[in-house]
Amino acid sequence: MDKHNPSEIDKKSKEVWESFAKMQTNTNLMFPDENLIRIFSQRYIKIPSPPVKLLDHGFGSGNNLVFFATKGYECYGCEIAEELINIANEKFEKINIPANLKLIKGDRLVYDDNFFDIVISWNVIHYLGEKQRVIKVIEDFHRILKQGGVLILSTLHPKNSLLKRMKPIGNGSFEVIEESLFDNRKGLTLFATKGKEELMEFFSIFSEVKYGFYNFDLFLPERTMAAQLIYAIK
Repeated sequence: MDKHNPSEIDKKSKEVWESFAKMQTNTNLMFPDENLIRIFSQRYIKIPSPPVKLLDHGFGSGNNLVFFATKGYECYGCEIAEELINIANEKFEKINIPANLKLIKGDRLVYDDNFFDIVISWNVIHYLGEKQRVIKVIEDFHRILKQGGVLILSTLHPKNSLLKRMKPIGNGSFEVIEESLFDNRKGLTLFATKGKEELMEFFSIFSEVKYGFYNFDLFLPERTMAAQLIYAIK
């Protein structure tokens, strides 16, 4: 398999997330990410208040998107696996709030220019696998945001334990080569920056950019969760 072929990268990523979707059950708790809750508390950064249009890029099983909907945001979402869209739709049916969910096809997002007030991309862009693809998607985030709109993004931090299971294959791309008891990501091609300076360069088209991070180890070093955070204003 060509590790730098975008179609092969997406094929493997789709397989992983389809497998993840099959493990979800009706008892899956609908908790959003606690770090996103903190960010949306308005204590750290300024975020447009609802009702405004919000896109969750790569929403997973939809827990964060459901949280945004209950706060009054007009919610949109896109994902790589149809099964995840079905799971999220079921959650929105339970809370009786509409959401516009679409399947990701290719690298260009299927939304109009200057459409969203907020774009969220939470631990997603590294799955694009290649630096140029990551840059193109960030440019697309800029395109679909309204003037003054906000992008909130997280991606792998150099201290994330996942990087210990990866080998470099060139130009910031890595292959996950070791199995884990905690996920099925062996074989995936991911992109990771060396740190703050390299990541910040990708957002030079935005009028204002702030950098943050989180890093925590809940007694299992092999599951250290560490992410770089970006807050960018168009």
